[in-house]
Amino acid sequence: AWRNRTLDVFLLLGYLLAVLAVFVFRRSSTRSVKWLLRIHVALMAVGFVLIGLYMHAQPSVTQVLTLVGALLGSLSWQLFLSAPLIFVLWIFIAMVSLIWGRGVFCGWVCPYGSMTELLNKISVKLKIPQLELPRKLTYLRYFILVVVVAVFIWDANKGELMAEIEPFKSTFLVLPWERSWGFFAWWLLLFASASFMWRPFCRFLCPLGAALAIFGSFRFSGPRRRQFCSSCTICTKSCEPEAIREDGTIDARECLSCMECEAVYRDDDKCPPLVVIKKIDKNPSPSERDLVKLKKMKEARKDV
Repeated sequence: AWRNRTLDVFLLLGYLLAVLAVFVFRRSSTRSVKWLLRIHVALMAVGFVLIGLYMHAQPSVTQVLTLVGALLGSLSWQLFLSAPLIFVLWIFIAMVSLIWGRGVFCGWVCPYGSMTELLNKISVKLKIPQLELPRKLTYLRYFILVVVVAVFIWDANKGELMAEIEPFKSTFLVLPWERSWGFFAWWLLLFASASFMWRPFCRFLCPLGAALAIFGSFRFSGPRRRQFCSSCTICTKSCEPEAIREDGTIDARECLSCMECEAVYRDDDKCPPLVVIKKIDKNPSPSERDLVKLKKMKEARKDV
């Protein structure tokens, strides 16, 4: 299997290294919001085409179920190594989820997630009205994960059937209209909903996303934050997955690592506190009040 897909393995590794470079050299990749958005859109498009359409290597909760089954029985490395691309992707997922959280995979690499986000971006450009569901519904994906795993332990075949709540097979392995009407209708509903909601499946239903969110809850490195982020809400308002809490901290389980908040954090033309600091610094004769304010804001500019 590895000999047959040697070229694909190297192509995949090249793509994953490009994604890693964005996070390793984040100071450069987040130097401006526009620059970051271009990189993000380009890598999502490549991931959708390369991993999804060409390689048909969409990771799935079925691999989580396979791991559960292996742990309950006997772990067979041959089983995992027999699918080279999936094996490489899961090594990547495990590594980046521990360091930066699940958002690196879910927000940048996942072919289905990339497809729905790109679709939504096109819909916004076309001025299609956008809807928003209550944030509490994000807990639904954890309930789905628990049910799928529990059913799989009870009956493996039924568990794998329940895993078809993921529309991945209908998107990348079999043409959706060639499947039974129920699978096609479900795929069509999710696809259509992505045109007027931002990543609806990823945020509310995806059991794989739930598993990775639990695994990456205690990531070592999230987006940079400053002391005054607790009072400034500019990033909170623009955060699509609503991952920024009221106190300015970031929920690692919801964050999809778009890093737009970190790009704003570095931009003294967009970050309101930095704009004020820049304005006072440029004033040739600031008032005493402004100097006191400047001192406080520079102290609050420190990372937290």
